[in-house]
Amino acid sequence: MPPDHSSPTRLFATLSGAVLVIGGTVGFFHSSSFGTPGEIEDALGFAVNGWINTLHIVAGALGLLAAGFAARAYSLAAAILFGAMAIWGFALGGDGAILNRFPADEAQNLLHAALAILGLAAWFAERPKREPKPTKERPPRTRNRDEERRKRDEKRREREKKRAAKSAGENRSRQNESGDDSASRDDEPRTRRERRSQRRRRPPRPPA
Repeated sequence: MPPDHSSPTRLFATLSGAVLVIGGTVGFFHSSSFGTPGEIEDALGFAVNGWINTLHIVAGALGLLAAGFAARAYSLAAAILFGAMAIWGFALGGDGAILNRFPADEAQNLLHAALAILGLAAWFAERPKREPKPTKERPPRTRNRDEERRKRDEKRREREKKRAAKSAGENRSRQNESGDDSASRDDEPRTRRERRSQRRRRPPRPPA
């Protein structure tokens, strides 16, 4: 998805980046000393030297670069960095240098505190939107019940068919067995009758 051009973090990264790059560049025209803390000059009401100018230019360039794809991360990082510098500067009493390099007068501390507050506010204002999980379409319960009933009916019919086929096979085997027995019984009296008739048909023997 393309980045939102009106998002709070993108707006903060763009504006703060532009202000810091311009301020750091202007500061180099007044003082470019990299001592400890070196020559500190006044530029537009802010105490500057080479170290603080470089820090502002680098932080501003990162903000302009991150505005397109990592504005929220930059807002949080800037809030942490400039918030720490503001607290440290206020602790020095507005008349010293952080790490004996970065000037920390009252105007500089107020600028850093404002950047920290705005960065944190932008980070909180823009929360990542959670995409709703796709809901699985469930078929209605009536269809499920109808399908279950249909499957049950099919299984029952198959069982009935198997039972009917089994019983029919048993009946046929019984009929075959009973048919063989009856045929043998019917043949028995026929053979006896034939024997009797053969005895009667025999011619009488001639007298000796």
